Amino acid sequence: MTPAEIVKLRSARPAGPPPQPPTGPIQVQRLASNSGVVMVAGQKVSLGRANAGLTVDVDVTDTDTDTDTELHVHSDGTTHTFRRTTTLAVHSIKSHRPRKSEVPAGARSR
Repeated sequence: MTPAEIVKLRSARPAGPPPQPPTGPIQVQRLASNSGVVMVAGQKVSLGRANAGLTVDVDVTDTDTDTDTELHVHSDGTTHTFRRTTTLAVHSIKSHRPRKSEVPAGARSR
């Protein structure tokens, strides 16, 4: 576009600053399996059978800025700390979201 065409645009305004990456640890939630294992950023963490089936909160430190990269798992008032073994980024904040258990209308058995 030419500068003359830009001036004619309605409600045009300059772009703002780009979004900044998070500065602190990323907080995610995971549902522990029936054996008490959760997977965060490609790393399996075993919490034990006492945490089986529970939703746990995990604080993930960033691998780019911190020298000590750790996973802090919070469950039932206790905190477990694990050293990160992967450099993968966190892709999902909440895994195992509640799903609807509805059967489609055309798929009902007679």
